[in-house]
Amino acid sequence: MPRSGTAPGEEGQNLPASAGRASQHHPLVGDLTLGFEAFTPIGDPDQTLGLYTVEPGSPSENALCMLASWTADNTHIQPEKAAGHEH
Repeated sequence: MPRSGTAPGEEGQNLPASAGRASQHHPLVGDLTLGFEAFTPIGDPDQTLGLYTVEPGSPSENALCMLASWTADNTHIQPEKAAGHEH
């Protein structure tokens, strides 16, 4: 999914943001608005941990819950069947 976002005070600049809001478009549930933060571990500056959050009660939360329910419904499928390796 393409991501766009800016940190507060960085509007109009092409700088990587370490915190802010991101807009994403998912092909099944549409547009999502997410908060994000990026963390760099002290011992490994080449790695970045991304954290996305959603506003409680928002349309984005509802869309993510819908996606999560679809995934949860398919947890009964055995990995061999999902990969097409049925016996």
